Amino acid sequence: MKQFIYTLALILPFALSANIGSCAYSYTINKVNIDGNSAEWKNHEAIQIFDPMPGIKSTFKTAFNADEGSLYFFVTVEDDDYQFDATKEWHQNDNIAIYLDPIHSERASTCVMMILNEDGAIFKQADDAHQLLSKDNTSVVVKTDGSRRYYEGKIQLKKYVKVNRSIGFDIMAIDVDAGESNKYLHWAPGGLKEYRSGQLGDLMLLDEQSKTYGTFSGTLGWKNEIDEPLPNTVRIKSLKSPEFWISIPVDSTGAFAGELPIGTYKLLPSTKITSPGEDYGFDNQFRIDDSYSQEFEILANQKTKTEPYLIPTYAFPNYLMRKQGILHNYVEELKPEVDNFIQTACAYYNIPGASVALIKDKEIVYYNRFGVENALTQVPLGEKTVFQAASVTKAVFAFMVLRLVEKNVLELDKPLYNYLPFENIDHDPGYKKMTARHVLSHQTGLPNWAFGGPGNYASGQKTDLKFEPGTDYGYSGEGFEYLGRVIEKLTGKDLNQLLREEVIDALSIPPLYFSDDGSLHQARGHYPNGTPTYFGTPGTPGVAHSMLTEAWSFAHFMQALSRKEGLPNSVYEALTQPIIKAGGFDSPENLYSNLSLSLGFFVRDTPFGKAIGHGGNNGDFQADFLLYTEKDMGYVVFVNDNTGHKLAHQLNKYLIYGQDR
Repeated sequence: MKQFIYTLALILPFALSANIGSCAYSYTINKVNIDGNSAEWKNHEAIQIFDPMPGIKSTFKTAFNADEGSLYFFVTVEDDDYQFDATKEWHQNDNIAIYLDPIHSERASTCVMMILNEDGAIFKQADDAHQLLSKDNTSVVVKTDGSRRYYEGKIQLKKYVKVNRSIGFDIMAIDVDAGESNKYLHWAPGGLKEYRSGQLGDLMLLDEQSKTYGTFSGTLGWKNEIDEPLPNTVRIKSLKSPEFWISIPVDSTGAFAGELPIGTYKLLPSTKITSPGEDYGFDNQFRIDDSYSQEFEILANQKTKTEPYLIPTYAFPNYLMRKQGILHNYVEELKPEVDNFIQTACAYYNIPGASVALIKDKEIVYYNRFGVENALTQVPLGEKTVFQAASVTKAVFAFMVLRLVEKNVLELDKPLYNYLPFENIDHDPGYKKMTARHVLSHQTGLPNWAFGGPGNYASGQKTDLKFEPGTDYGYSGEGFEYLGRVIEKLTGKDLNQLLREEVIDALSIPPLYFSDDGSLHQARGHYPNGTPTYFGTPGTPGVAHSMLTEAWSFAHFMQALSRKEGLPNSVYEALTQPIIKAGGFDSPENLYSNLSLSLGFFVRDTPFGKAIGHGGNNGDFQADFLLYTEKDMGYVVFVNDNTGHKLAHQLNKYLIYGQDR
């Protein structure tokens, strides 16, 4: 266990939630020698602001030089396990990570990460907008003295370091002790900060004249009567210096409080939609009027009580709905109206980018893309920009499996262990009953992800079945992955080759991808509340989750389904026949309510006949498609954020049901 001593020039004496974590002051300093010596930092006061883990003190020191455009830091880590370690040595993976969001855009954020140890610095940059750090613009010394280690450094951030500005900032200590799990200590809570934006603290860069403060307190509430939890932060922005803004926490009663340099500020909403982390339910999110603000003044050494800050919200603009769904009688002249509906819905749900296509009378009658691939850079979606299809992948894989069944490569009802044993579950004799039919209809008894996520079955970790295969419903991506390995063994071909042969070439459709072949350009995902993430592109096929595509290409697959191509009519009939009721998706007006599973597709009875489809959710990407098989019409939507299901739900009403739903 380490005592992590990280100290700031001056820190607010309470924990503030900035992007997600805490908030602190940093002041100007003259040039510092980067030598691991703390003497030059003695005049910088250290105030402990929180104690997130028993026995760990949490302070750090930073300062900045605006003339140089440089940020300085000094961190001390003390290893209290050192005295008990006979080797008296630090672990090679004991280090610290510094996270920075110098751009600190109010619109969105991403960050860069610098990992420091005695071997130097390692840089991780997930976003093109943040290609800011390298060995050329950083200077770091790591010095070890017995049980203490000192990290001192200078980071040149140029125009982003100046007085009366704020930047995103965080420090994490990594403690590796023999025989124990690794320990991580952040200044601001949250994980995977280099991939998920909006999780840093805020560092306020101030001059010496800004050391006069006042305190403030207030309450946050809804102006409208809605049954939604309050945002957990509220944003505060300086009127004098627009680049100076922070976010502070709001407790469960709506109260907030803090301390700021004297000046005039305004309160702003910190999110654009209510419950931004909610990514499944429908009719449970409202648009916040984020243009609404409220001013207040901080006076020297005085307490300011702000007026209650009541944020207005507004409901989805249902006036755009026609009495009858517009797709029933769609003609080309209606395209501007559809465009307007989708643009309005994307703005309402704060969706950065969307790709949408419509099917009518077995033809692709509409296609368009909206918005940007990255909310920070505002780069528009390009013609070749792809999205993660998430679990929509399962429907394409199911089609491929059914093609192989027709070729007698495998049997739907033959136990899979006869083709390929699965050692991770062979301790449960019930697994020997598991078939391809069980996989496609989610009746395997396997958890959704059994071994910590896609592809981790190779670790050899064991898992237990939740029920005997074929006796119940339980959504499982793990089952699909098992079947994917069976298919590869039986055919001697990899999954990308099979996708090309059994789907793309067989149906003569544009390419779909189970993994990135190096030629693809993927949009950034966004989660939550429209801030960018970047976990990369799938490097290996995952038949439950990894497909990369967009609406124009996928609409051709839907068109083939509508025309009943590539499979016998009897199989297409089976796709519309429920095998088992699907649970866990029901909510008012839910796109997924009253669902059953057929062979790899969700199926439902509607006033317009049978409908088959699938949804997908990778957290920072969502997708949905729905095909009304008796009307030969439907839609597909891909978005690069976590509110795409809401867009699909509104599209279903607008295109198919109309105002009567």
